Amino acid sequence: IVEGILWAVNNGADVINMSISSNGYSRALHDAVEYALERNVVVVAAAGNEYKFNDNVYPAAFPGVISVGAINGRNEKAEFSTEGSHVFLAAPGDAIYSTLPSERYGYKKGTSMAAAFVSGAVALIKSKWPELDVSGIQSQLRQTVDDHGISGWDQQTGWGVLNLGEALAIQKPNIFGNLIINVDNGTGQAVDFARLLVKDDAGR
Repeated sequence: IVEGILWAVNNGADVINMSISSNGYSRALHDAVEYALERNVVVVAAAGNEYKFNDNVYPAAFPGVISVGAINGRNEKAEFSTEGSHVFLAAPGDAIYSTLPSERYGYKKGTSMAAAFVSGAVALIKSKWPELDVSGIQSQLRQTVDDHGISGWDQQTGWGVLNLGEALAIQKPNIFGNLIINVDNGTGQAVDFARLLVKDDAGR
């Protein structure tokens, strides 16, 4: 899997779909995902099919990854879809007509199916607005979902359900923007972190 990620990044991928999940943490996999994100390659992963809450689902739980839960035909969380603080959004994942081994077709279910829908959406967004980076694409998705159930973010469907039409309609401003960090200097007054980024005499 690590070799596949590295190959995709080094050969010009814009988005990597990872319809896989595991409860086992891998430093090598984490490093590979970070390698992709640092090079502005969007990583989308299945949230898992554990019928319960679980935040230890990888690669979906890695920071920066778009973790996708599944909904059924009623726009409700599919019963099997893993819940957790890592879920970013949801997409159709129940009774999806799909290819099967031996040149067959049939209906399948899983967050793996949902992740593929989101990866396709990311590819279309990137083709329409090539200048969008990873955070810009995540911002576009977040602002154009259909919010079902609890208002705002929830651990079942994240920020809401993918709406491809809205995602491609109008480019939204990046609500994630740039990270600004303030450090308390011990006096109770915030110190602008940017002022701490000064070079010494050796230029370090």
